[in-house]
Amino acid sequence: MRGVVVALVLSASAHAASAQETEGKSAGPGMTPHYETTVSGDSPAFTQDRTFPGTRFWKLDQGHYEIEQWWRLRAPRGADAFQIWQTEIEMGLTRRVQLDLYENLSTEGGDLHHEGNQIEARIALDPVYGRTPMNPVLYLEWHPMHLAADRAEVRLLGGGQLLGPKLVGAVNLFFEQNVTNGPDASAPSGSSFAANPELGATGAISYAVRDRICASARRPSSRSRSRRTGTPARGRSSCWSGRTCRCGSSVST
Repeated sequence: MRGVVVALVLSASAHAASAQETEGKSAGPGMTPHYETTVSGDSPAFTQDRTFPGTRFWKLDQGHYEIEQWWRLRAPRGADAFQIWQTEIEMGLTRRVQLDLYENLSTEGGDLHHEGNQIEARIALDPVYGRTPMNPVLYLEWHPMHLAADRAEVRLLGGGQLLGPKLVGAVNLFFEQNVTNGPDASAPSGSSFAANPELGATGAISYAVRDRICASARRPSSRSRSRRTGTPARGRSSCWSGRTCRCGSSVST
């Protein structure tokens, strides 16, 4: 009887060790252990900068942020041209979600005034870049305005490297329309609703001219001093291997 108990204990120990070696899944004789590979880490450096002005692509990684300043000149048909200044903050909130906030100023109508805000969110269907073809991202935007109807927009973003790492392409499918009433002098209430929908697509490509950009400076005279420390300045060379000089073009319909 004692020999049977010892045999049962040894058998249980061997089974536990086998399960531990296969991450909790037992693999007996003739069975193949099941392994799953998880890919994680930061996205490629070129995806963390805005390469194209009108076509969105991918998202910021969690913990990354950017601050951008935009100047736009609008010249609508049959109306006077006006300018828009935009200050944008982009934040990578989670592995899947990026949040963008805009503050907009405009000269439409002749005087500089607060045009409104823009609140944008990008939600990655797959948080790991390169694991899903075209790296699809859902883009949502709400644009509240003071002197016009608020607008909402939805986009499907896609893109990636084409024929090697030097050529990058992106495409967006979008739909937008008004979601609130707008000023209307002919309406009894002074406002009315007009959807004014837009449906279209944008596309862009970028080609890397150089993968590494280096800048060098001559060594100044010993009389030159650092503005920060007051010590004699020295010539130095700096290289940025994570950034790439690119030439790009875009098209929209």
